[in-house]
Amino acid sequence: MLSDRAETIARDALHADVDLLLSSYRTGVPLWTQGRLFKRNLKDTPAAYYRGLRLSEARNLLRNSSLRVSEISSLCGFENPESFA
Repeated sequence: MLSDRAETIARDALHADVDLLLSSYRTGVPLWTQGRLFKRNLKDTPAAYYRGLRLSEARNLLRNSSLRVSEISSLCGFENPESFA
């Protein structure tokens, strides 16, 4: 099963790109093993999973906050509002 620590790292890093190598180091799970675990358990690559978390959080903020799109894109780890759109 996917390490709970890997998932926690992903959720804690919504505001920035997740460094998969650093995540691997912190969880003690080799990078290639982490990729296989993501594919097997979540049916997604680590990068796609993290992107999905950021988009989900952005969607939530768009619906439930008065923040501007540029603020939300920054909070959710997108480099600029254009890459968020």
